[in-house]
Amino acid sequence: MSIGVDGAAKAPILRNVALTPPYFSWGGYPNLRQVLKVYNRGGNRRDIAGIEAKAAGVSCTKGDNMGTGPIGNTPFDQIEVGSGTETNCDTNVAQAIKVLNLLDCDPGFQGIPGNYDPRCAMQNKTADTDDLAALVRFMKSLSDPRVQCNQAPFDGPELHILNGHRAEDEDQDGLADDIVAVIPASGSGGFKDPRLCIPNAGDIFADGMRGRLEYTPSASCNADCNGDGVVAVNDVITAINIVLGQAPLSGCLTADINGDEALTINEILAAVNELLDGCG
Repeated sequence: MSIGVDGAAKAPILRNVALTPPYFSWGGYPNLRQVLKVYNRGGNRRDIAGIEAKAAGVSCTKGDNMGTGPIGNTPFDQIEVGSGTETNCDTNVAQAIKVLNLLDCDPGFQGIPGNYDPRCAMQNKTADTDDLAALVRFMKSLSDPRVQCNQAPFDGPELHILNGHRAEDEDQDGLADDIVAVIPASGSGGFKDPRLCIPNAGDIFADGMRGRLEYTPSASCNADCNGDGVVAVNDVITAINIVLGQAPLSGCLTADINGDEALTINEILAAVNELLDGCG
């Protein structure tokens, strides 16, 4: 690998970014707001410790030795610190990494717990309406609902995902028993059960974010066109309209029990029975 790209990382696009937490290559930030805070403060920093400055023969008492900036992680003896009396050994000397100074109305302004940016009160802003919140809303707007629910062209086959292991060796074979999450095939119409759709939250801890890993199928309802777990009158009407050619099959794919891409009278009768007697 060329030294010019050693350690480089490819920056991803923002499309569907709210569907893919956690963030950064090491997954260190759980939500989009935390990511924006990193850039808003000009990146993370590692304050220079006095002991390492003293060992280098300089008297730095402040500065960022994180390695950011155009000169990277420059050794102390290569930083222009005059005759050894310089107090700031910041490696980001060209200020290529800027503090964005966007309005952030979370507590902790200037590193003081419970302190707020005075601009928040002046502009009547909160953490829900500040600059960072506006950017989060923008990034959420870039999500494709077809990706959220695996609709074509993003549909796929059934997947088996390892999700840790059980606390006990139930089959007594001396090996940890895998926990396997089964993500069902979606079909071109996507998942009908909303539990399988990825929330457009931009937060790994949001409700429903583990839906695919914790999914267990409900009692099967063939004519449950909207995926709410029951067959209602509107579902049966939709199925009838499909038979009459007044609605596309995509409006109720699950009613096509035999998978022949058409609805029959027998399948309509099955839908009526589910309406009257329930599913199971």
